Amino acid sequence: MPNALLLRSPDRPREKELVLTGAGYEVTISSSVCEARKLLLDVDFQLLVIESPLLDGSGREVASSAAAMEGLDVVLLVNASQVDALSFSLGRLGVYVLSRTCSAAELRALLRIIAAGRSRIDRLEERCRKLVRRLNDERVLCEAKCLLARRLGLSEEEAHHMIERRAMDDRTSLIDAALGVRREELALWHQGG
Repeated sequence: MPNALLLRSPDRPREKELVLTGAGYEVTISSSVCEARKLLLDVDFQLLVIESPLLDGSGREVASSAAAMEGLDVVLLVNASQVDALSFSLGRLGVYVLSRTCSAAELRALLRIIAAGRSRIDRLEERCRKLVRRLNDERVLCEAKCLLARRLGLSEEEAHHMIERRAMDDRTSLIDAALGVRREELALWHQGG
C-alpha cells in the first residue's frame, strides 16, 4: 500500500484524508512543517498533499523542496485565487496545484492522473536502467576484446569468438566470461607479461 503524507492544520475537516484512504493510500497526518520535513526524510512516501495555509510555514516552500525528492508526487491545495499563479511557477517543478475547495471527485481524478503518470515514469526508469546495464555490458565486452586482440594479435571478431567459446566452456554468460578475460589480461599486464 502506498504511503501518503497529508500536511494540514489540525482544524481542517477530514475530507481529504478520506479521499486519500479511499484511493488506497496509507495516510500519515502532520500539522507541522518541521515534523513533515522530518517525516519526509525518515519515511518512504509516494505522495505529499499540502493543504494550506499552514500554522508554522509556507506550503509553497515545502512543496518546492519536496518536489525534488525522487519518487514523491506533490499536491498543493491553495486558495482558488492563487491556483493559476502557483500552477505556473510550481508546475515547472512537478507540483500539482489545486484549489483547496476542490471536490472529492476532483481530487480523486487528480490522484488517478498522478498514478498514471507515476506508472509511466516507472516504466521509463526501468527501461533506462536496462539500457545502462546493456551499455555497461557492451563496454566490458569491448574492453575484454581489445585486451585479447592487443596481447594475442587477434581481430575483433576472433577475440569475440574466443570469449564466446570461454563462456560456453565455463557455462557462464558472455559478460561473466568477458569479466574473467579482463581480470586475467589486466593481471598479466601488471605482471609485465
